[in-house]
Amino acid sequence: MQASSRTRRAARAEKSLTRESYTHLAESLVDQIGLEILAIDGEAHITLVNKKAARRLADPSAALGKSLFEIFPFFAKKEPVDWRHVITQNLLKEGRSLEVRDHAIGGRHYDIRAFPLAVGKRREGAALTLDDVTDKIEREEALVRQARTASLANLGASIAHEIRNPLNSIALNIQLLKEDLAKAGTDPRPDTVHRTIDTTLHGIERLNKIIKEFLQFSRPPQVVLKIDDPNRAVLSALQLLEGQIRKANVDVTVALAPVPKILIDAERLSEAIYNIALNAIQAMERSGSASRRVMGVTSALEDGAVMIRIRDSGPGIPPEHLGRLFDLFFTTREGGTGLGLPYADGVVKAHQGRVHVESRPGEGAVFTIAIPASIRMSRDATT
Repeated sequence: MQASSRTRRAARAEKSLTRESYTHLAESLVDQIGLEILAIDGEAHITLVNKKAARRLADPSAALGKSLFEIFPFFAKKEPVDWRHVITQNLLKEGRSLEVRDHAIGGRHYDIRAFPLAVGKRREGAALTLDDVTDKIEREEALVRQARTASLANLGASIAHEIRNPLNSIALNIQLLKEDLAKAGTDPRPDTVHRTIDTTLHGIERLNKIIKEFLQFSRPPQVVLKIDDPNRAVLSALQLLEGQIRKANVDVTVALAPVPKILIDAERLSEAIYNIALNAIQAMERSGSASRRVMGVTSALEDGAVMIRIRDSGPGIPPEHLGRLFDLFFTTREGGTGLGLPYADGVVKAHQGRVHVESRPGEGAVFTIAIPASIRMSRDATT
């Protein structure tokens, strides 16, 4: 009996030692990972600070049990992210993961991620990680600057070619106008003069449009992200398109499902939707078909992303063109500049999203904007 009792005590001691060793191993692992790691309870009180994160604190041991927003003041700020709302509401209450890209803290840049912690089905607060990406960003920006310099040289040559034609037309029409006015004493020909003036004004308008779209595209989309409703951006774009919709005699159906508010730049996202929808309207106009022109606009939450779809009843897109839709200056429309869709694609990418296109000749096209529903912030939001 005594031997059996000693065996059980030894087994319990061995089990306890195993748990203690496992705990030390876990603590060592958390300290050795090259990230700042914090853990908080359901009230946003600190329960763990690893060694790398503790370097920010004068007395790391005094942080335990204190409010995250008190010990780490940058989490108490509201701009460019309302951290208190995001952490207490979205992360702790709703259990949604969080990712903020390139957040500026003390002159450095960090990718900040957070995710809920649970034991079984019981939620036990959340963990946050801070990854210093300053050096990586500086290297990327240097490469981007080099690529942009080369791209702008090619872009400038293309724009010069685009501008030269309307300028030549304007010069010629002004010369004709001058000759007609010189003959006005004997043969005024008012209809000819008016027609020449109209042609000249059209050339100027075309030139202004090219320059405006070029300037818009030459500046990368600068997004300022705030928690907002993506559906608001959809409705804003459709409101701006009312004139084109009526002119093209397009029937628009709108079915927007309730979607979560996420970090977006509603104005820039509206511009992206505007450009894609305008492309759909122009495609239906070019088809010349007498059949009913229909554009459907929907939104939904699918697979962790907000999906905005724009469907048209136009002529469809040839397979050889699908892969080039977002290429700079690619257009099949007479008078088009090929800048609208690339700009829209850039805006969506700045939201960490993507644009997907499906189409078959004769069956219209569907453009889908997908933006992750997890809370995200792109690098441009902190500039």
